[in-house]
Amino acid sequence: MENDADEDMHHFGYDKPAIGGSSPIDIYSGAHSTSLESYTTEEEQVKCECCGLAEECTPAYIMRIRDMYCGKWVCGLCAEAVKEEHVRGQEEGAMSMADALHAHMRMCMQFNEPEKKGKHVADLAAAMTRLLRKSVDGSTSLRSAPSSPRRGTFISRANSCLSAFSPSQRYDDDAPL
Repeated sequence: MENDADEDMHHFGYDKPAIGGSSPIDIYSGAHSTSLESYTTEEEQVKCECCGLAEECTPAYIMRIRDMYCGKWVCGLCAEAVKEEHVRGQEEGAMSMADALHAHMRMCMQFNEPEKKGKHVADLAAAMTRLLRKSVDGSTSLRSAPSSPRRGTFISRANSCLSAFSPSQRYDDDAPL
């Protein structure tokens, strides 16, 4: 190498071209690239085939996930659930990744049925209403101890914590405490 800059360029995957030009070498494919655009890829919107969550991912990542999950796109949360189902199935007997994926997809489909969606929303709304009513009514069953004193209850102070400090320490920012 001629100098330190040339050595650094070689270390990071850039070499001098054999004949003219100054294009970097793509260290992953070995091909010459003329712009930075070839290093970046645009993200695509993809929807989980289990739960319906939409994400933006690169095409390479989408292909890798589909290869792992039988051609289906699954989000990260569903992927973890499928892996857990696969491990549990392996402990109980032979279960393939495809079987684990189909089991998870069936569960998601059952949970996301339109008539059940409305029921879950109604159940959640009813639970929130009960919670709100209990907190407004002053019920203490929601917490072990009240976080603030009730009306009519006063907290008395025996001494002020400021009396322990000298007057110069109370107002001097640089004084040690």
